[in-house]
Amino acid sequence: MSGCLGMDANPVTMSKEDQEFTRRAVKVYKEKIRPVVQLGDLYRLVSPYETSRSVVSFVEEDKKEHAVVFCYQVKDDSEGVTVKLEGLDPNIHYLIEEVNIDSAEKAACRQNGQTLSGKELMEKGLSFTCSKRFDSASVYLKKVK
Repeated sequence: MSGCLGMDANPVTMSKEDQEFTRRAVKVYKEKIRPVVQLGDLYRLVSPYETSRSVVSFVEEDKKEHAVVFCYQVKDDSEGVTVKLEGLDPNIHYLIEEVNIDSAEKAACRQNGQTLSGKELMEKGLSFTCSKRFDSASVYLKKVK
């Protein structure tokens, strides 16, 4: 989702649950993620060369409405991570929505469902519980009007 969306799966051999998850993921990508990733500014927040994870964000060029954060765990670690975001408008409040999860209980972003200001997100950050290799989280931030 943090580039051109590609699926390395054969829909014919997928279970019904995997097919439904894939449908939802593609819909979220097309409706929410793609416009921000393709046209927004990229911020590399945590380096996979220096840590056990990679965290990147994309912020709409005008920094007014939407942002996306991707947290990828590239190798096992003993604990999660808190990451300060960049490029947001400090005066805007954003609703934090982790996408592609079946329920709020499965969220890896501890602030999922909360509304925080750009200032809070840049000073205090988002906390992720990702610690095992291949854990990940995709978070969509939308301006609250």
